Amino acid sequence: MFASPFAMVDTSDHPTERRAETAMRGLGEAIRHGYRNELEAEIIVSLVKGLERQYRDWAVIVPFNAQKELVIERLTASMGASSRIADNVGSVDSFQGGERDLIIFGFTRSNTQGEIGFLKELRRFNVAITRAKQQLVLVGDLSTLHRAKNKAFRDVMHALSDHLARAGDRRPSQQVTAALDSMTGELS
Repeated sequence: MFASPFAMVDTSDHPTERRAETAMRGLGEAIRHGYRNELEAEIIVSLVKGLERQYRDWAVIVPFNAQKELVIERLTASMGASSRIADNVGSVDSFQGGERDLIIFGFTRSNTQGEIGFLKELRRFNVAITRAKQQLVLVGDLSTLHRAKNKAFRDVMHALSDHLARAGDRRPSQQVTAALDSMTGELS
């Protein structure tokens, strides 16, 4: 699927309203605190479905519990109820899974203001991206990440993008989802 063990699926190829986050504060205990991103959840589900056969073990790591719950809900609807899904999807703070062959990390945040919240805590990001043994796939809106209000995070995102351009595999999300759709169609 990817030409490098380090890949990025960039959602900024979608209209702003399609890729935007939703704040979940104040919506009750059923939906956990934080942010959700419907587009990223769809892409993550497609990635898991398309890549799970290639990797012995996998994990999805996201920064917010609300996004974790959404990804679990979508994976369960798509792949059927399984303890494997709940065991393999976690927030950055709760992920205890050690290393995995495939790690998919979703940034969740997508807005025109460059608001990234606690993503600015780079140790959390470091924990997430250092868990992949064979394939690391980042999913996020590079336009938001590149204009993050936090300078240290913004600098890391620019360096990450430069590295991806030189040695990794950075692709628009619509290109990736089209490839995944054809892959999963062939496997059916």
